[in-house]
Amino acid sequence: MARVNGCKLAEEAVLRVLDELAGRDDVDKRWLSIGRTAIEQGFMAVNRSIFRPERIALPDDVTGGGSS
Repeated sequence: MARVNGCKLAEEAVLRVLDELAGRDDVDKRWLSIGRTAIEQGFMAVNRSIFRPERIALPDDVTGGGSS
């Protein structure tokens, strides 16, 4: 969890820079939006790599390997 918290702090620092850029008139807002989305997706991917979530079984899944 500490690793993810460190990533969240880094993400917040970057997002604040982007927030500052969004307030400027000399910045292309479309490209800024594209960049922000890519950065957010990147941080989500990094956090997911740390948590390593697995798929879960659904109630209708067959268990035990036998045929029904």
